[in-house]
Amino acid sequence: MRINGVKKVEHLKMTKSVIEDRLRNALRRLYYYDQALIYDDVHERSIAHRLAVHMSTVFYEWDVDVEYNRDCGDVKRIYDNSESRGKPVFPDIIVHKRGTEENLLVIEIKKWFSSSRFDAGDLEKIRMYLLSPTLQYRYGAFVKLGWSLEDVRFVVCTKGQIDNLLCQFQST
Repeated sequence: MRINGVKKVEHLKMTKSVIEDRLRNALRRLYYYDQALIYDDVHERSIAHRLAVHMSTVFYEWDVDVEYNRDCGDVKRIYDNSESRGKPVFPDIIVHKRGTEENLLVIEIKKWFSSSRFDAGDLEKIRMYLLSPTLQYRYGAFVKLGWSLEDVRFVVCTKGQIDNLLCQFQST
């Protein structure tokens, strides 16, 4: 289908490799257009916002939000075995369809100097997002920002891959 001479991609299957390619593209855009944020060592939230802006370009058919805390109007929560009400959560970036239960991708970001303890905490959050029966994200990603684009590392996983998430990240 063509709209104004531009071929529109309909129902592109969002495979893991498509997600990885689009995330890589958004990261390239971030480091090209917003490298001053990296060099000025601004807060992680500021960088996450700009990455989300670039992600909205490459995930053009989805909504991309930063620290979005709603799940179809309710407060977004994750549950563990000891919590009956759940813990409110604010993922760094999500790719979804607002007002629906379509949650494609949840992303947690850390800057280059964060400790492995904090990285592990974000990896655990991703695991909980993917396993959540209410949120049902199809993919989770952990992004470790670098001083330069060459230093950036990320891993994308599905629910079936979460047990190896930390190992996958450490080997990239």
